[in-house]
Amino acid sequence: MKKKDNLGVLLLYVSTIVGLGFSFLGSIINSKMLSKESFGDFKYIQSYLLLVNSIINFGFFQSGSRMIAASDDDKKNRTIKGYLIYLCLMGLVIMFVITLITRLFGTRVLSDRIFHYMLLFFPLFLAHPLMNYFESVFQAERKLVSYSMYKMIPPIAYILCLLAGRNFFSGVISYNIITYYSCFLLTFIVFIVTDKIEYKGRTPVLTELLELNKEFGLQMYYGSLWGVGTGYMLTILIGYFNVNNVDVGRYSLAYTFVTLLTFLPTIFGTANFKYFINADRLPRKVLAQAIGSSLILLLFLVFTIDFWIGLFLNKSFVIVGLLVKIGAITAVLHGFGDFINKFLIAKGKGKIIKNAAIITGVIQLIAAFIFIPLYSAVGAMIANAIGSGAYFLIFLIYYYKNYEYKREPAVDWKA
Repeated sequence: MKKKDNLGVLLLYVSTIVGLGFSFLGSIINSKMLSKESFGDFKYIQSYLLLVNSIINFGFFQSGSRMIAASDDDKKNRTIKGYLIYLCLMGLVIMFVITLITRLFGTRVLSDRIFHYMLLFFPLFLAHPLMNYFESVFQAERKLVSYSMYKMIPPIAYILCLLAGRNFFSGVISYNIITYYSCFLLTFIVFIVTDKIEYKGRTPVLTELLELNKEFGLQMYYGSLWGVGTGYMLTILIGYFNVNNVDVGRYSLAYTFVTLLTFLPTIFGTANFKYFINADRLPRKVLAQAIGSSLILLLFLVFTIDFWIGLFLNKSFVIVGLLVKIGAITAVLHGFGDFINKFLIAKGKGKIIKNAAIITGVIQLIAAFIFIPLYSAVGAMIANAIGSGAYFLIFLIYYYKNYEYKREPAVDWKA
């Protein structure tokens, strides 16, 4: 890998950790500004929106990402990005309709209070479809500096807003919702305005995108509904099986730590995604770096988590340390599953990715319905750990069977 590329990977690595660190700090400030019930409500709203956002993906972002990564035609890529922006706007409308339909089935999923917040601030939730856009585009174009800024700026801006308003808006969940989504949305708008995106009607590029989505993107989408969707559903089920969302807040805090472990291997896959297009197997050097850094962070987090919880949170969140320990090891494994996933996406292996996600989702959902009613947040983390372990094993077995055991010499590629 060239020196410039190494610096880009390091920057993305650091920015992801910094971004997650500030996100956790934001959660800490939130937990002190809001009551434990309101904090749980805020986390429930975020989880619900993430779940609905996974429904409106339709595979186009993955298809667009693969087209951009495989193309050196700037004009074509700008046009693809324009179509993905259209999809983001359509996605917001579909999210709104889904929310109205969900409400018709009663108040167990969306209470009167939460539904009120959803209606009042819905335009701000455009940030969620745009997250799909930037995750796909920055990865495909290998704009690691921009990707790093995307990771860091919104959470840092959010922290500053919370610190500025905590003495005036303590206990006001509306302020937290507005500041959180505004910081993300405004940052995204700046990225979009400063990029050279072309917004066109029907063109051959759109036809190509639609065709690729039929062959590849929809496979990814169907799998995502089970794999990613069931992960978000765990938080919803905690609220569904409890009288309030207190445990939702506790699980969400723990999941923030667990996600840090998941992201580390994924970063290496994201940074090398464009190279994976022509590689015949995962590069040993990159794999070793991902394993080493993940093990160091895993050991550090497991042995120090109780200290950090005691330092930053009150006694009502002591259980967060236990939750992190339950999910830590399989979180790292899930990250390496994502690492292999990036490689397979680059190869256009949509069918195996779909099947793996469906199997993982079914296993995780069954575990959730068994353990969440019994153990609430602890049960959710157990279900999450079981699903992550299954996810990793499926991809590991497929990869070794189809790539590592082949006898052809490795392609000489620069990374």
